[in-house]
Amino acid sequence: ADIPLWACDWIMWQLNRQPSDRPASARETLQVFLQNDKNPNPTMSLGRATPPKPTPPRAHLPSRPAPPSTRKIVDPRMAPPGYVPPPESVEPEPEPIPEPPQTATAPQPLLPPEGSKPSIHSGPLLVAEPALAQTATATGQFHQTGRVMATKSMTVARPKKTPVSGIKIAIAVGLVIIMGVLGFMLFKQIKASKSSMRYSEVLALAAAQGTTEIPMTGPEFAHFIELSGSADTESTREAAMNAIAFAKPSDASDFDATLTEYATKTDQILPEDRAALIRKGLGRRMKISMVQPLLDFARSTKDFGSAAAAIEVIRPVVGNAEFPIFLDLVQFEKNPEVHKAAEDTAVAIVKRSTSRGDLTSQVDKAIKATTDAKVRESLKRMKSGQ
Repeated sequence: ADIPLWACDWIMWQLNRQPSDRPASARETLQVFLQNDKNPNPTMSLGRATPPKPTPPRAHLPSRPAPPSTRKIVDPRMAPPGYVPPPESVEPEPEPIPEPPQTATAPQPLLPPEGSKPSIHSGPLLVAEPALAQTATATGQFHQTGRVMATKSMTVARPKKTPVSGIKIAIAVGLVIIMGVLGFMLFKQIKASKSSMRYSEVLALAAAQGTTEIPMTGPEFAHFIELSGSADTESTREAAMNAIAFAKPSDASDFDATLTEYATKTDQILPEDRAALIRKGLGRRMKISMVQPLLDFARSTKDFGSAAAAIEVIRPVVGNAEFPIFLDLVQFEKNPEVHKAAEDTAVAIVKRSTSRGDLTSQVDKAIKATTDAKVRESLKRMKSGQ
């Protein structure tokens, strides 16, 4: 009901079946639309179609007799009543085709005079026998229309490019990838087998009596460090500790720095395994270069068992320079295990020091400053070197 009546007519105008009843172009369609759209009060559509007018019944036409049949029935028994056979048709005879006129033959070659030498210019000229062209008539017969000189054509055989199937390429690539993966896995298995044999050999040397040195590479040393904390049996763990203690680098690896860093910084180890690694591994390889990392670890870690182990293993190599650190630990460390390890290390320094007076004066100052009776007793033992 909201569509103008002219819009409905405009749409039906474009849907006419015959091309002559439709607009000639889109420009004409747009012009008619714009002209009708200018009307401010157009007649609106009622929204329903006009009912069709009833048409009167059609008159019956008189029936016409059927035309005579032109189909010939071979079997008379199948002929309908009143059937009249059609007259026999006589086909006209085809007119004879006249023979085409004969054309002149090709010129004959000139022969040289008698007694003269043959020449390539006067020798017999070989001319290809002309072939007669044939054309077909309407009746299917052929006749000669003229002479055509036979020509010899040459065709160059080119090798056909066999298209490579995409499936074959995909299969070949897949096979190459599979072979590469299998080869890599086989290589890793062979390498692992050789490494396993080498590890077993080193463990046997470490467990043997009289072994003092085992050459090995950096990766092999790292393997035995990890094995010391993950071994299934105590004998294997002990052999791994011996291998760490006896290891000598066969390459440019620094075993002492590697072992110290692993023991003080890694989180992938249990506290009791760390303490055992420090005592049995670092303790048997102790050098002055390991002192400062182990002191920093002992003063910062909450693993008091490993801190006490670190103070114990550096005891043989520390001196007067590290004495204030142990004096500070004796005064302020609350953990008894770490406190005892620091006190024993300080006593060892006082015993072997050549400037014992300087050390005892430091202890006297600490005794005067402390009010804790237990700490005071520990400081007195340090001063006496007991």
